[in-house]
Amino acid sequence: MSKKTIAEAAIEALVSQGMQEGSIVKVTHKVPTRVGGFKDSWMTQMDSAIGKTLQVAMIKNYEGTVNLMPLRGVDYGGKDVHYNYPAQCLELVEARPTVEVKLNSEYTAKINFEKEYVEVGCQKIFFSRVRQLAEAIEKGRP
Repeated sequence: MSKKTIAEAAIEALVSQGMQEGSIVKVTHKVPTRVGGFKDSWMTQMDSAIGKTLQVAMIKNYEGTVNLMPLRGVDYGGKDVHYNYPAQCLELVEARPTVEVKLNSEYTAKINFEKEYVEVGCQKIFFSRVRQLAEAIEKGRP
């Protein structure tokens, strides 16, 4: 049995607290590159997220990192990018299994990450169907 890195143990702890895709986390401090199982590099732009909240886009257990999307108040120099943060610098703020996105003045989409579907009005579209549609569009047959 291999020993867990600090990053892997931190991910396990956050997931046990309810962290999942769509959750809100706070970046608490900078972690030096390649320390405690952090396999990515800490980019200078990531400093602007320290003390701020971001949304979890993807949990990468095998890397000990969590890919985060910027929310209000985090500016990566005008770039719309996601960075991989080491789990040991994150604090769970809100588990958020469901996220609401206002589509227009009439409709709101509810994205349920736990049950993997998007709900608009009374219609539910499961993530697997969205993936199928995206693949069909890529191949030129919607």
